[in-house]
Amino acid sequence: SKISKLLRINTKKGPEAVGPYSTATVHRGLMYVSGQLGIDPRPILAGHDVETQTKRAMDNLKIFLDEVKVDMGSIINTNVYLKVLIL
Repeated sequence: SKISKLLRINTKKGPEAVGPYSTATVHRGLMYVSGQLGIDPRPILAGHDVETQTKRAMDNLKIFLDEVKVDMGSIINTNVYLKVLIL
């Protein structure tokens, strides 16, 4: 079988991955974005409340979509996990 090429998406506009994985990958016309936290590119926690952190996480997602010129309306699936993290 033929393996399709993977395109890794990296940007300085958003935070880097906090683990040993790619932040975003395009494969066969679909983009897979790793879990986005409520942190900014420095990386510093966006705020201490769920609303501020959620907005920042969604802004981070949009940064990767902008890199491949796709809008938020093209999202097929999103999983949201809420947990208290100590950074």
